[in-house]
Parts: sequence; C-alpha cells; structure tokens
Amino acid sequence: MKKIVTVSLLALAFLIVTSTVAYLLRYTDFNATVLLIAGAAVLVVSAFVAYSVKKNIIGNGICYIVNAIALGCCIRAWYLFRGFDNPLWVMYLVSLASVVELWLFYLLAKIPLFNRHAGLYFWLYLLVSLVAYILVVIFTKTTYVSTFGYYMIVEAAFIFAFCSDDQEFSELFRSMTIASFSVLIVAVIVAFMMITEGDGFDLDFGGEFVDIGGGKEKKKKPPLK
Repeated sequence: MKKIVTVSLLALAFLIVTSTVAYLLRYTDFNATVLLIAGAAVLVVSAFVAYSVKKNIIGNGICYIVNAIALGCCIRAWYLFRGFDNPLWVMYLVSLASVVELWLFYLLAKIPLFNRHAGLYFWLYLLVSLVAYILVVIFTKTTYVSTFGYYMIVEAAFIFAFCSDDQEFSELFRSMTIASFSVLIVAVIVAFMMITEGDGFDLDFGGEFVDIGGGKEKKKKPPLK
C-alpha cells in the first residue's frame, strides 16, 4: 500500500508541474517548433545528468522535475499546433484522472488471475486502455482528450516502474525518474504530427524565419512593416 501511495504522489506531482508549465507558456511568444525543440533539448541534457547521478535522490529529483518541464513544453507545442487551449483547472483534472488509471491498475491487480500472470496483465491492461482511448477520440470532440492521451503515455511508464521490485525509496524514485524519460515518446509523436499534418517546422529567431519541411530548408523574409 505504501508503494502505490508513493508512486501516485510522485506521478501526480510530475503531471501537476507539467500542467502548470504548459499553462504558463501561453504567456510567452515561443512558437510550437521552438517549444518542441526546447523540450527535446532539455530531455537530452537531463539524460546525461541522470546517467551520472545514479540513485542520488537530489540528482534524480532535479531530472524528474526537468522532465516534467520538458513535457510541459511539448504539451504547449501541441496546443499551439492544434490551435486550442485548456484552462489550468482542466489540466489539473486530467492529471488526476491519469493517476486514477494507476489506482485502477493496482486494484485490478488484486484479482488472483491477474496477480498470477502479472506480465500478461500489464500488457493487456495497456492494450485495453489504448482501445478505450481510441474509441473516446473517435466519438468525442473535446480539447482535453489528446492531453490525457499524452499524459497516459508517461503514466504507463510509471505503472511499469510501480511493477518493479524496488522497495527502497531511492531505488523506486530512480525507476520513476527513468520512466519519466517516456516524455521523449510524446515529443516524437508531436513532431511527427507537425511534420505530416502541418507545413513543416517554423523557427522564429528574432524576425528571421526558417521553414523546415520535406527535407528542405527555406528562408523567408519577415513581412514588411
């Protein structure tokens, strides 16, 4: 019981930081491409730090928070690309709903059949969750569904960390920190969507625009004032 509470609190804290960062970034002038690249760059730096700190709690804590910030950048990039936004309270509710998924996994794992086949149950649970999510996407038109989907990618990694044999907090926190690098999957998905559905990547560097798409780079002059 103590382990599920610890993982839940850590997961909720991660998503709360992500939601807060994604919300606050609405007050900046960064475009979607810059935010996505920033998020990916932060993840790379965090990976080098995580590799060196091993099980050091403070070091892992820094990486954990940084990865949450990186996810916030990716979520804001997604919002800008799709042209929608969510109020902070909605994002917090989505964060809470993602943690509820963790508890649902935990409670169902108490069923003897699932408990005896833990590995199979884990993948079956993810598959059923994915199918359910796809159906929700098909039959609903709400702005928070995609956010929940991205959060659940990270939450799935947290569930995997929860299933580990780690008992000491330093070991469990290390597993959670490593799991938080699943943010990279979110970044890749957002980048793929921006490339395939948009007009490529638009970088804005002080008035000079670089449009990257289809393997080419085109420079555009800023509009005349």
